[in-house]
Amino acid sequence: MIKLECPEGLVGEARRTWERIAQDLALIGKLKAGGKRDLAVYCEAHARWMDANRKLKVASRVMMIGGKNRANPLIKVGHDAVVVMLRMTRKLFLSPMSRGEDEK
Repeated sequence: MIKLECPEGLVGEARRTWERIAQDLALIGKLKAGGKRDLAVYCEAHARWMDANRKLKVASRVMMIGGKNRANPLIKVGHDAVVVMLRMTRKLFLSPMSRGEDEK
């Protein structure tokens, strides 16, 4: 079995995400040169998304900022993380569509 070492900088949820998907990508031959960096970026974005969602469950989605009602900044953090995750999903062939497979 191929064992891909998790980068030292990945901790917590990012490390758990790495451990969950890195070996599968290596086994199907989809983790190429530079792919480890892309996967690390995906894992960090996934961790930020999970953290923002967890915090939003107990926080208001609208906050008073500068005397005005504004969207909680965690919403943008989560959205930005999803954008990164989707970009990396295509680069890493994580979705059936990016692999040219039918999603049925």
